[in-house]
Amino acid sequence: MKKNRVLTFKVWLFRVFQPLEQVFAYNRKRRDAWIMKQAVSISNGSKVLDVGAGGCPHRKLFSHCEYFTQDFVQLSDNQIQNQLGYGKIDFVSDILNIPVPDKSFDVILCTEVIEHIPDPISAIKEISRILKPGGTLLITAPLQSGLHQEPYHFYGGYTKYWYQRFLIENDLTDLVIEPNGSLYTTYFSLGLTIFKSFLEILLGDKNLLRKLIAFISLIIFVPILLILNAIFSFLWESIFQQEGFTAGYHVMAKKRL
Repeated sequence: MKKNRVLTFKVWLFRVFQPLEQVFAYNRKRRDAWIMKQAVSISNGSKVLDVGAGGCPHRKLFSHCEYFTQDFVQLSDNQIQNQLGYGKIDFVSDILNIPVPDKSFDVILCTEVIEHIPDPISAIKEISRILKPGGTLLITAPLQSGLHQEPYHFYGGYTKYWYQRFLIENDLTDLVIEPNGSLYTTYFSLGLTIFKSFLEILLGDKNLLRKLIAFISLIIFVPILLILNAIFSFLWESIFQQEGFTAGYHVMAKKRL
């Protein structure tokens, strides 16, 4: 699979102009900040399993722990974050049958994974099986997302009520659920997706009429999609706090003793 040129450019741009990443990749950056906050509170030497670890972007955050990884390793390298491919995976397996004994880990991390699992409730059951009593689950998933990592994308997202029901049913209690963004940042994110689609048409579409329309659209709408939306979406979010259309949820839970 060929690398996505728009994504390659975005990765380079964020590396050179890092403040842009805080705005235009707010979803991931907020999620990373939440994981970092949780990681520093975990005791030294704790056994941590990163389920669906992919490129293992959080390995350094758990350098004070015994950090292990699991993934089914069926995606192409270009489908992994920043198109960098898989990291070192300790357990290559189905998430429903991770080859470790019961009560093996103090902490389980599962970020942006369960939308890719045909049977996510059974995945939660398996996570509960291998988590020690009193152990911590850190899990995130979108509430709404476009298709990605195809054909392994089965659900558009999960509400806070999904966690409240199915985590508790599987002995995961004391839930702390935090929304990642709001209606307004979701609107901003959709605008970025439209901008990206026009760029991809310019770079890859052979139809001259579509290229022309995409080019004209970019000239007209770039000030709105990239500048005005960025300013007002975050301003509105700070004032109105409308969370019904959040990008997703960050959830911490404890395994029942």
